[in-house]
Parts: sequence; C-alpha cells; structure tokens
Amino acid sequence: LQNSKLFVTCSQDNNLHVRDVVSLCWFMRHNGFSCHVDASKKGSFLKSYSQRIAEADFILVCISNKYLEDISPDCPSNLRDNQLHTREIYELLKSKHLSSDDHGNTSDTARTPQIIPLLFDKMTENHIPEWMKGRQTYKWPEEYMDLIKLLENQKRREQKDV
Repeated sequence: LQNSKLFVTCSQDNNLHVRDVVSLCWFMRHNGFSCHVDASKKGSFLKSYSQRIAEADFILVCISNKYLEDISPDCPSNLRDNQLHTREIYELLKSKHLSSDDHGNTSDTARTPQIIPLLFDKMTENHIPEWMKGRQTYKWPEEYMDLIKLLENQKRREQKDV
C-alpha cells in the first residue's frame, strides 16, 4: 500500500479548516499514502494538476461551505478562492466522471481515480454535488478509521487483480 497516491482538493474556508486539511494530509502520509493537495498559487494549474489527478489512486474532495461556494457556477470569479484551483479541479473531476463508466474506465483505457467526498464542519450528504452522490462518503475527522479501511481494502483489491 506504500504506493497508494491521494490527491486532496479543498477550499480555504478559514485557518481552522486549513489546519484540518493539513491534519488530513499528515494522517494519510503517516498511514503510508502519498498525499498531494492543491496548495499552489494560481497559474501552473493545468499541466501539474491534471498529471497529479491522473496519477492518483484516490481523490479526496473536502466538502465545506467555501468549497460549495467556489464550485458554484453562480459564484462570481472574484469571490472564489483566489489561492487554490478549486473550481478548475472540480470541473476536471466532473468531466472525467462524466466520460467514464461505473468502474472508472474511460473510453481511452485510462483509469479514473476513485473520488471520495469528505464532509467537513457541519456538511451533510445533502451538500454533496449531484454527480458525486452514491459514493462512499466520510465525515472528517470523525470517521477517519473507516476512511483508512476503505482506502486500504480498495488498494488491496486492485493489487490482487493485477
């Protein structure tokens, strides 16, 4: 499982939320996962993040109030998080999801990473974007052990199939 790669996408709600996302990444690294988070300035998005997403085994989507605001088509671009690539990553994930079948396979035979919504703060399953519904969802940090079990079991299954 040492080679399992995670990509974390989030918004910067506030300092407490940023601390929780950093804690999530630290926890995942401590448990043997390679973890990358959208933490760079605007500009170099398309190439580097498309590659990180393509290489990921799992994508953890940190759903929070600010995340929902940033991905909303009704949100003016000047109100979106100006530090991260939240909207661009969301659109990339959505387009990959819409072009894949239920098993994450795309028509070009490239594997699509498994998307796992993580509910932060007071978010509920009602806050999950429609196209992400029906996936295993976890409340962070309350359900951290269940999340680790899913990631480990899923990776073991994939390794057995190879």
